[in-house]
Amino acid sequence: MRKGRIAWTLVAALISEAINKIAPLLTLHLAATRLGVEAFGASQFALWILEWGILLVAFGYPQSIPLAIRQARSTEEKREIAGAVTAGRLMQAMIALIVILVLLATVPGWAVYRPAIVASSFILLTSAIEMSGLLLALQKNALVSLSMVAGKLASIAGIWWLVQSPEDSVAFVVITNGANAVVGTCTFLLSWKILGLRLPRMTRVVESFNRAAPFAGATMLLVALERFDLAIVEHHLGSTGAGWYSGPARLVQSITPLIAAISAVFFSEMIAIFDTKELRRHLRVSLLAMMSILLPVTAGTWFAGAGILALVFGSSFGSQGPVLSIMILACVAHGLILIAGFQMCALQQRIRPLFLALGAGLAAAILLGIPATAKWGLTGAAWSSVLGRWVAALIVTRSAMGGLDLRPYDFLEPAIKALIPTACMSAVVYAWQKAMGGGPSEDLANLGPLVLIGAVTYALCFLATNRKDVSSLFTQLSQRGRRKAQIR
Repeated sequence: MRKGRIAWTLVAALISEAINKIAPLLTLHLAATRLGVEAFGASQFALWILEWGILLVAFGYPQSIPLAIRQARSTEEKREIAGAVTAGRLMQAMIALIVILVLLATVPGWAVYRPAIVASSFILLTSAIEMSGLLLALQKNALVSLSMVAGKLASIAGIWWLVQSPEDSVAFVVITNGANAVVGTCTFLLSWKILGLRLPRMTRVVESFNRAAPFAGATMLLVALERFDLAIVEHHLGSTGAGWYSGPARLVQSITPLIAAISAVFFSEMIAIFDTKELRRHLRVSLLAMMSILLPVTAGTWFAGAGILALVFGSSFGSQGPVLSIMILACVAHGLILIAGFQMCALQQRIRPLFLALGAGLAAAILLGIPATAKWGLTGAAWSSVLGRWVAALIVTRSAMGGLDLRPYDFLEPAIKALIPTACMSAVVYAWQKAMGGGPSEDLANLGPLVLIGAVTYALCFLATNRKDVSSLFTQLSQRGRRKAQIR
């Protein structure tokens, strides 16, 4: 199962993702406390509009490139694939810019976001040359993570010096996109150095576009399912409502890249495997890694959510703890969508079930979200978001099971292995919370001990209940270390 490479790549991804999580949370803290709720909400909605332009440029290429590289017969063909993707994205960047400018000129109420969006239009170009999908296909995940760390650190420095008041919301949007531009540029330069590019034929550009189109549709549906609620909130409650809602939403969204990073580690290995039995083993390991992180994070948020919001966004955001406790339930569903849909169904070249699942989830979420937000505000929007993702997750998981002749046990076993220590952690944290007189999550002085107690309890219980899996992992790591020493 290539356990050694998977384990080391996973450790590297988790370390880099830890840095990549701290940095965005720090930038969000600076933005929310210095801009104020209304200007913070306006900046978040401007970023939301730009994200759709970036999505149009990305267009499913990060998912299609690994499969194309997998089928390539020579290095020259791989270079031409990289060149074709770059050429296609550059054309799509121009289209995305035109579409955004037209919308800014025609949609009522969007003119207020025009300065930040126009000033950040460079992100479309750097998204066009971004090559993380190619590095993934070449098993260079660590290089992608390193470029992300560099971009995040540059973002912190820029926001610290240049964002000081509500009038600096445009600067915040520009600097945030600048961090992503660093990532795109770094991955392009790394890909050029490792593989190189070749001027493509137009037929190759069209072929790359057609290969990416199904993934593009699925990705757009996934992003719409993940972030449609902000548009509904902004419509009903304005920039101020979007500001309050963006606190919990951004915390949840900060977890989804971690989910994607774990998924990418295993997908990088799966694209080189053709044996169905071994694919099923990879699936179970991937699910265990995913659930061992998502389940304790979800449970821990119910106890510490208000304190985390107050710590990251300022004390006034602590009142949105109940909204965060609802939204965090979508993370497990998001993990199932990535593993069952973007891994298993994609490897089987069965994209239609993924479309069906995401389309059904989005339809259910919108149909509930519009009236629920109008009646119950932020809580209604949060519940509609969670419902949509779970509808999609259940449908695509059922489809993946049929395609690989999987049993419910293949999905339940990893979840149970993570659920038992999560339950123990929850019991200990709840008892400690009661012993402290209740409500430590709202007291920042007690937030650190609460998180530490929960993390230590979970780690000990996980080691105690999953000794075989942990022992196998450390054995493989030690064997890999001894082989490296012998080579030296």
